[in-house]
Amino acid sequence: MHSDAKRARVVEYWRTVEMFSPQKVDKVDRERMVYAVRPDQPLPWEPGHVLARRRLTAKQTWRHVVHLGIYQLDGVYEALSRVFTPDEESYDDRPAGESAVAAFVVDERGQAVLDSIVLSGCAWATGQVVRHGGGRVDWLSGFDKAANGFSEEWRDIVAVEDVGSGEGVPITRTPRSLDHGDLADCLAAAVAATGTGVILRPGEIRVRSQVVSRRTAASAGHDFLNSFIVDDLGNVAERLASGDFGAALREYLSPEGSISTARRVDVRENVHAVLEATAPDRVPSGRWPSDPEHPLALNQQLAVNTALSMSDAGVVGVNGPPGTGKTTMLRDLIAALVVERARRLSVLSDPRKAFTSRKMRWKSGQRTRVVSEWRPDLVGFEVVVASSNNGAVQNVTDEIPAADAIDGSWRAQAAAVDYFAEIAGNLLTTDDEPEADDDQEGSPAPAWALIAARLGNKANRSRFVNAFWYETRKDDDPKSWDGLLAILRTYENSAPETGWRSAVEEFRAAEALVSTLRARRDEVYQAVRRHQRLTDEVAALRRSVAEAQEVLDSAHHRHTTALAEEERGNDAFTAVQAAHRAEVERITREHRTSVEQAVEAWKSLVDTRWQAHLMHQQQRPSTWSSLRTFGRSYRRWKRHDAALLEQVQQAQAGLALAHQAPLPAMPTAPGTPASLTWARNVVAAARHAVDEARRAVERAASALRDREAELDSARRTREAGAEELKKHFPDDEWYHDRERRESAALWTDPEWNAARSALLLAALALHKAFLRHVPGEMRRNLQAAMDLVSGEAPSDVAQDAALEAWRSLFFVVPVVSTTFASYARLFGHLGRAALGWLLVDEAGQATPQNAVGALWRTRRAVVVGDPLQLEPVTTLPFRAEQAIRTQLGVDEEWSASRTSVQRLADRLTPLGTSLPDGDGLAWVGVPLTVHRRCDQPMFDIVNDIAYDGLMINGTGPAAGERFARAFPSLPPSKWIDVVSGTSQGHWVPEEGERLDRVLAALADLGFDMSEVMVVAPFRDVARRLASRSHRYPGLVAGTVHTAQGKQADVVVLVLGSDPARPGARRWAAGKPNLLNVAVSRAKRRLYVIGNRSSWSAQRYFDVLSAHLPD
Repeated sequence: MHSDAKRARVVEYWRTVEMFSPQKVDKVDRERMVYAVRPDQPLPWEPGHVLARRRLTAKQTWRHVVHLGIYQLDGVYEALSRVFTPDEESYDDRPAGESAVAAFVVDERGQAVLDSIVLSGCAWATGQVVRHGGGRVDWLSGFDKAANGFSEEWRDIVAVEDVGSGEGVPITRTPRSLDHGDLADCLAAAVAATGTGVILRPGEIRVRSQVVSRRTAASAGHDFLNSFIVDDLGNVAERLASGDFGAALREYLSPEGSISTARRVDVRENVHAVLEATAPDRVPSGRWPSDPEHPLALNQQLAVNTALSMSDAGVVGVNGPPGTGKTTMLRDLIAALVVERARRLSVLSDPRKAFTSRKMRWKSGQRTRVVSEWRPDLVGFEVVVASSNNGAVQNVTDEIPAADAIDGSWRAQAAAVDYFAEIAGNLLTTDDEPEADDDQEGSPAPAWALIAARLGNKANRSRFVNAFWYETRKDDDPKSWDGLLAILRTYENSAPETGWRSAVEEFRAAEALVSTLRARRDEVYQAVRRHQRLTDEVAALRRSVAEAQEVLDSAHHRHTTALAEEERGNDAFTAVQAAHRAEVERITREHRTSVEQAVEAWKSLVDTRWQAHLMHQQQRPSTWSSLRTFGRSYRRWKRHDAALLEQVQQAQAGLALAHQAPLPAMPTAPGTPASLTWARNVVAAARHAVDEARRAVERAASALRDREAELDSARRTREAGAEELKKHFPDDEWYHDRERRESAALWTDPEWNAARSALLLAALALHKAFLRHVPGEMRRNLQAAMDLVSGEAPSDVAQDAALEAWRSLFFVVPVVSTTFASYARLFGHLGRAALGWLLVDEAGQATPQNAVGALWRTRRAVVVGDPLQLEPVTTLPFRAEQAIRTQLGVDEEWSASRTSVQRLADRLTPLGTSLPDGDGLAWVGVPLTVHRRCDQPMFDIVNDIAYDGLMINGTGPAAGERFARAFPSLPPSKWIDVVSGTSQGHWVPEEGERLDRVLAALADLGFDMSEVMVVAPFRDVARRLASRSHRYPGLVAGTVHTAQGKQADVVVLVLGSDPARPGARRWAAGKPNLLNVAVSRAKRRLYVIGNRSSWSAQRYFDVLSAHLPD
């Protein structure tokens, strides 16, 4: 199976799990108009009922939701546990509350709304599991068929077939007023359709009545019984199976093995990476209008920068322990996006160029909606805040536009811009039943700008549409106001007071100041980086100079040694040469002497013979003698003379030879020895090495002088920057002191902060000016958007047309919020990667499937939460969930009850750190670390048990000191030890008595009981605590789960637990999450009531005990 197919299978598995996650039904409560149907009492729409006496205005009507077959959710748990044998060693906190087998809506006349029937998927699936066993899950695909069959049977009960329908004419029905018998028949049909009569024993019928606006009654939604996301999961699973993936969702569904852990950077260890990621050019131009003296903490800024660094798509996880400023961080991210869109607007020479020439249309009733298409560079800034926790999304989007969300120093400028603050204030108005009375409105809450709005459920959306769009100012009603429709019509009928170019120039002036200040901080940052680099380089060059000098000294030494060796070789060679010369001279001398002697001897012989020859010449016979002897004498003389002459000649030849006697063979002249040649080569090489080393020293020294000059320049810039920026400058201490480092973001000093906040106000002014210049296009687009928000748009509206309308709303209101439960109904017309940004809050509490539809429709997601606070709660027993997962061939890493949206996002975030997770470590995304809520010892307790010392205490002493002065007799945090051998379940009555003393003491001190929270780990203890909230108005009491997201000055933790059931205590201590949430709710005091010996033996509770005195 290829990777995308596996991803689609994961979503299908999650969808199957969601079948067992029904919505809860309200308990019977006459004050809240929730009634049990009894045979002897009239139905809420009948004349005899108490509601009949209530007078409604002409604009109001009744709406009744009938819940058929109430059943206990823990009954589902029990039924599934009988099929999937539970682990006897485990303690599972079973789901609480009730749901119903089916539900439908009845109008004021007692007639059923025929398209409102809903069959419970959970009840039906439970019946199927019990009937078929747990060996296979393919039968779950039959729910739609079962629901359709039941719907037909139900319509036959609640309506009569119109005359003439059928036989080729579509069957139509007219609803009739319902009585007890009809409801009983409906219940019987629902129980039969689900097959749960014996399994869940559903019997009661319950009705919730509401007063609604008559104008919107026909389109009013109702509380569905099934998981709000199950249908959207099915839709997305089908899209994924066909390859229709968005990048954000594909990344979210990446298996663990495909994620590169080598890219991870621990921000607690790699401070240089943090320095780079928070450089001035990474800090966004826009900033929330908070006190310029109060910058974001370092990791808050790091989280903002990391989110904005996503190119076109991606998922970033932000770890937000309690009290670390998650909303503060998100506000700066929103400010950055608003400013960036304004910057792109400022490029337009004509505001009308914000739209292309393309127009899209759809019919809405008798009207045609016309939507203009936005330029591509002006979209992608849409921000949706979503969570599985309704309180979380409400808190974020109610806090952002509230007047106290900005510092007082900015209120005058914000008022001058007046970005629809009046509309924003009226959207913030608290009203439990916003549609209950159209003629009565609460006083508007103070707001500074229309930055965010709460959407989501039908009531919120209807209220938004009315307050934001349709409201008009009435002369006789000082509380009335103009909605944006009236404002835009006014704009259309008058010329703008200021030209577009002037509006742009004002924005650019504010932007230029931010850029100028950024450039100065970037100059300092670059100097810091240069100083770091040059310090290292200078040190390296100094080492290089020293090393080069050492090389030169060594070369000199080798050269000297080589010269000495050469000299010794030369001396030896000279001696050999001298000996050779002496021998040659001796031989030559002896040869000369020998030649001289031979010459003298030969000369003497020549002389002797010559004399003999001369004498013989004188003895030549005369002529007479020759004649007389007939020539014999002469011939004798002649022969003797020739012989004498020959002897002379022989002697002369000998003399000549003696003169020419060759020198004897001389000894061979000695050649240069190889050793001397080698020595001479060594000398030459050594001399070359000396020259090279000398040049190297000169080069290194020159480079050192240059770098030292650069370092000195960088040092001066750095020192000047340090003086200017103070704590926002990374001095030497910054690198080594984590508390100093993480307490404040770098570079964001008051001057730059003020300029960046002013730029946000200028950006809002430019947005408003844009509306002033193109009111017609915006009115038409926003009218279409109102259809979508209110749910009045046709279901077949084209995705691109719906998207352009939504983009227009996001242009005016940059942020909207919704729960995941309402996300698909709100944005159901949109397709893959349609919206720019998804901000998930309290993501640690959200099951992984909750975010699927939202991620599929978004490009970028910032997922904020804490996996070490409360984890998602699921209805299914773990064994049942595992069986379904195995049957669908899904890996365990996707187990719905063992992970969360936060954990899946954290895996994907390269910047983060590791925190303890059970007996190992878990990677979390960018960690927010500066805690500003709890005094001691609460801070140390949670920092120890859950965060491995990650958090830094930024609470400060002021609030604690004021509290101590106000309540000097209130004891410090402590453990109130209660030892009891008896209990009622997990409720220990003696602990209740000690609690009552604590509450009475607080009341006697005049303590504001809304600042007191009493929590317990077990539901049966929490039920007992709830009664105290009636005695002490304002007191918050319940399970630890109900305390998530809340805080109070005083928290009382009532531990309870059956002394005979240690497994329950082990369950509570299995992870730090539960204790972490309980303790971190307490700002000033924590009082723990329970058996110290039993509980302190448990993991994490031993730390709690160590920090709390008796």
